[in-house]
Amino acid sequence: QSLRQHSEGASKDLFHGRLMRSIVQWGVLRDADLRGVYVQASEQAAVPEKLATLLLEALLRYERKPLPIHQLNRQPTVFPFSLHLGALQLQESEHFELFHQGMDAEMVALAQPRG
Repeated sequence: QSLRQHSEGASKDLFHGRLMRSIVQWGVLRDADLRGVYVQASEQAAVPEKLATLLLEALLRYERKPLPIHQLNRQPTVFPFSLHLGALQLQESEHFELFHQGMDAEMVALAQPRG
């Protein structure tokens, strides 16, 4: 391994270590018993409704497909936030469309631009 490769690897390790320490300090994760292992802290951070709708729009643009409403908080891209958005709030928004899939899955998608 060259000195440059070693240096780049050390920089990445330092960045990763600082990033993880920051996330622990924010209370999102906490240290586990083993060094370098982390576990989720108590609960995810709830965000205000306007920010939650913005995050949901970004999530749907990223995923490029509708998602089940009941699984929004299980999406890895939402971590460490909790989107407390219900069907009623989403129906009232011009940015989203709701529909049923199967017997009990309520889905949310980005609304199609009106032309």
